[in-house]
Amino acid sequence: MNRLKTYYLVSMVLLGLAFSCSGPKSEPDPKQYVLSKHDELMQKGEVAMSIKMQLDTLQLIHSTAINPEIDSLKSVQQIKAIKALLIKADETMEDWMHQYKADYIGNSPEATNAYYQAEADKLNKLDGLYNNAISEAKGLFQKLHIPPINTIDN
Repeated sequence: MNRLKTYYLVSMVLLGLAFSCSGPKSEPDPKQYVLSKHDELMQKGEVAMSIKMQLDTLQLIHSTAINPEIDSLKSVQQIKAIKALLIKADETMEDWMHQYKADYIGNSPEATNAYYQAEADKLNKLDGLYNNAISEAKGLFQKLHIPPINTIDN
């Protein structure tokens, strides 16, 4: 009888632990989101660098082209505008990385979460800058009948 009570008690404790562990899922960790978003944006930064190199080559070709079918001046202006978008995104990323405090701990858990949520918002805006610049470049490449470069989907 004692053994039965022991088994019963152990099974109740295990059952209680199982229910307590499978409770409602907590909100995503903002710090973890910031880290994963950073990694994603680093990849987009590499794509931006590749696009900038391709645009430099295009700019050189179009500035020296003597082809009446191509509006070289307009193409060069578009190339410069897209490069400016890419540079702005890269500079914003560098600025963010310099000011980001990976080990930030606020006065309370709420303050810590607020910091990482604010950083996540900054990264989401930066993602928009990269997406816009990459999209503009893809549009120009398509217009000029240039094969697409390897990019990540934005």
